[in-house]
Amino acid sequence: MNLDPLTAFPGILDDRGAGDVLGLRADIHFTQPVNGCLVLESVELGPVETGDETDTRKPVVDEPVTEILQCRPDAAAAIVAADDDVFYFQDIDRVLQHREDVEIRLGNNIGDIAMNKHLAGRQPRDLVGRHTAVRAPDPEIFRALLGRQSLEKRGVGADHGVGPIAIRVEEVLDVGHGRCRGQYFGIPGTRRKVQVWSVIRILLILAASTVCTFAAPKKVAVFVALCDNASQRIAPVPAKIGDGNKPEDNLYWGCTEGLPTCLKASKSWKLLKKEVPADTRILERCTFADTAGTMELSVEGWRGSDIGVCLTGFETALVSGNYDLCAYIGHNVLMDGAIATLGKRVAKPVDAIVLCCQSEAYFKKRLTDLGARPVLLTTQFTYPGGFLLRDTLPLWAKGSPLADLRSAAGASYAGNQNISTKASTGVFAALP
Repeated sequence: MNLDPLTAFPGILDDRGAGDVLGLRADIHFTQPVNGCLVLESVELGPVETGDETDTRKPVVDEPVTEILQCRPDAAAAIVAADDDVFYFQDIDRVLQHREDVEIRLGNNIGDIAMNKHLAGRQPRDLVGRHTAVRAPDPEIFRALLGRQSLEKRGVGADHGVGPIAIRVEEVLDVGHGRCRGQYFGIPGTRRKVQVWSVIRILLILAASTVCTFAAPKKVAVFVALCDNASQRIAPVPAKIGDGNKPEDNLYWGCTEGLPTCLKASKSWKLLKKEVPADTRILERCTFADTAGTMELSVEGWRGSDIGVCLTGFETALVSGNYDLCAYIGHNVLMDGAIATLGKRVAKPVDAIVLCCQSEAYFKKRLTDLGARPVLLTTQFTYPGGFLLRDTLPLWAKGSPLADLRSAAGASYAGNQNISTKASTGVFAALP
């Protein structure tokens, strides 16, 4: 039989197990006769037990496995979930050589091994010491549940139906539980108390983060007195953009650098509503929201000849308590004559921006008397383009220092006027 090729290599289907071992020697056939003169058998060592013959055959799949005499309470997680893309090292050796890499944190014990009926845990690093995912089911393989067990398995994962927040709470609770076990193990009553306080602290943190996440956007009201050559003491501008009765073409409204046009062209703002109010002094009102969800802005375009009433409306909004910031854009009407103050103070803290010529000298005391906090004022003759609010409001919404708002306004103004940043920054007041 030496050197003669076989018709086919033995495979797994040729393995008949121990049932054919008894007649193994009787069924061996040689391809040629054996020369009897070459056979020498002087000593019979003794009978061979049938059971020992199983070791003479090499297993088809695995090498013979040595019985493990040493054991420990830590079960080795031999296969992870969805291991279809890695080698099956459990066929070679099921004992991990570096146990510290898979140590179960703090407890060093696994309470339940997932077997048959019981599903594996939601995650392999469950610090509670239950439901270890030794070999979790692979969702890529189609299987059917056993009869009358569909109702039992159907509700798995229902507690995660509310979204990532539930998983986040579970993670934090697991960490708190693990810390409690590690520090207070063996002290009666202490573990439960620490767990309770850990849960309370976690709930407070989650409540605070939820409030921050779902906080209402800040309310901003902007009052624009339309540029008007006829009624305002200003350097005349071209007639089309200097008509205070036509907002669609006005310098401070419908032109490229008017505030509504700037916000419409910006990817950071979205127009929510456009309307014509019943008050005939207000020619148009637009409502915007920033895409970050931090601000809601209402801007009104007032008839140029009603600039004094527009200023009074701005100050009324400041003291109303309905807004977080109010802004005025237009000609400095206080240069033309005095306007009576309201004689009131703000109902709640509110910030103010005035974009007109020399607003610090004319408006700073007026605003502080109302109880408002000026956050952006001017020191020189200024062109109050809408780009100034577009570039400074995001910083204000973040609570940035007033120096940062001044720098942002200076940079924006420098780009529009084609002057140095140092010179343009000096156009705006350095407020405390």
